[in-house]
Amino acid sequence: MGWALRIACMVGSGLCTIGSQATKLMKQDVKLAYGIMVLFYSLFLMLILYYLASYLKFANSFIGCPTGSDIILNTCLGMSAVYRMSFVLAIVHVLVGLSCLTRDKFAKIVNEGLWGFKMILTAGGFFGTLFISNDFFDSYAKASIYLSGVFLFVQAVSLIDGFYLWAGFWAKKYDDGNGCYGCLLIFTSLLQYALVGFFAYHGYSKFWVEGCSGNKLMLITPMIFVFAFFVLIVLKFHPHGSILTSGAISIFGVYLFWATLVSNNNTTCNSQYSSPSAMLLQIFFSFFFAFSCNIYWALITQSSDAYKQAQLPEVAATDGDKEIADKTEKENEAKAGNQNTNLIRRDDTAEQYVEYENNSYIKFHGFMILFSVYICAVFSNWGHATINGGSYNFKGDSSSAPYYIKASVGIFTFGLYLWTVIAPTLFPDRDFQT
Repeated sequence: MGWALRIACMVGSGLCTIGSQATKLMKQDVKLAYGIMVLFYSLFLMLILYYLASYLKFANSFIGCPTGSDIILNTCLGMSAVYRMSFVLAIVHVLVGLSCLTRDKFAKIVNEGLWGFKMILTAGGFFGTLFISNDFFDSYAKASIYLSGVFLFVQAVSLIDGFYLWAGFWAKKYDDGNGCYGCLLIFTSLLQYALVGFFAYHGYSKFWVEGCSGNKLMLITPMIFVFAFFVLIVLKFHPHGSILTSGAISIFGVYLFWATLVSNNNTTCNSQYSSPSAMLLQIFFSFFFAFSCNIYWALITQSSDAYKQAQLPEVAATDGDKEIADKTEKENEAKAGNQNTNLIRRDDTAEQYVEYENNSYIKFHGFMILFSVYICAVFSNWGHATINGGSYNFKGDSSSAPYYIKASVGIFTFGLYLWTVIAPTLFPDRDFQT
């Protein structure tokens, strides 16, 4: 008993140390920390989906999954876990977002602290909802398809701006004399177009089917856009254009069109509708782009020059974000200098809430609510999941909504990026805001 208590104390002490350091990191990069929390629970969902679903059988009397085949039962239990985790994460961000409306110390404490409580609340909420029937969560899962469409539109707008900023940052580093970034630009661009080629090859090999004219349209359209972007950038049609940006947008857009074809519920034209490998590929790339979007929302303080020239509104950035970031950086540098010289004692009593005076965190948590809902669509393969040989739909529903949602976002993405490329050159004197 004594040794057991000592070991428990040692483990507890270690966890406290890790938690303390994690709290410091999360406090410094609070927006990114929320994305990491979603990533953590998403990895947990992957384990449940593919390995641990059978451990949820204890709650099946409440969940209401079919009990005929173990494969179908485990697939249903895995999907049920997805519904609940997505719902609980969305509720957590609703609560934190509402707390930010107070714009005072309470908002700061809830938003930047209490990480242990948030993690426990999410885990506890997940296990608590296991005792709620799937009748409620099936409705939530169906609604998540349409809310995820909203997320995809927000994601498209954010990623275009983010890719412009990324390319501009690397180009500036290269112009400042750092030759390594030149190699990075070339290598990354080649990798991007290789991925475009991968999705193009995969699409043409699987979906170019006689009698399926819609498939052919979805395969040809993105290739026309990709070629047009490449030519426009090489010809310097846009002053801030970059192969890096066009390559990144090309990957995202071609992936969306490929995902559109995968969601076609006409199995004559879509042999991948119940493909486990197609589902895994879609989960990986969906979450990669979603988490990239979270990084953009965490770091952005002002839109790119390309967005400003095209007179497009800021998405993630809010008025005053740049000034707040600059002021915070200067204050941190001053505090660090004072602590290093030990000339002035740090005063922790002077609380600053200037970052809560605008709507930055409120917008961010709105984005994270959509991100949390999006998890439900992604991990359920937009309503038709195939895991370990078993397939599962929402109450047997086989909706065509995901097909049209993804196709619309793909066309919108390419159209918006094309606008940012051509607008400043074709209409240099036009004020698009009037």
